Amino acid sequence: MADLFLSHAVADKPLVDAIIKLLEGEIVLTPDQIFCTSFDEQGIPAGKDFSAYIREELVKKAKTVLALVTPQY
Repeated sequence: MADLFLSHAVADKPLVDAIIKLLEGEIVLTPDQIFCTSFDEQGIPAGKDFSAYIREELVKKAKTVLALVTPQY
């Protein structure tokens, strides 16, 4: 179950990578507590419906949503 859903533009993946390293290292979240679609180990499993899976993660599981809003978003 992911506690955090991180929404971002694909173009911001390097910035997201740094944020996830911070969350996992300094804030002590484990990879299974983060849902971020651009990372294989934290994203949508192969074969799952993209929209339905995101909706389920947001509505039923995520405790926090972090939207990374940049010009690319």
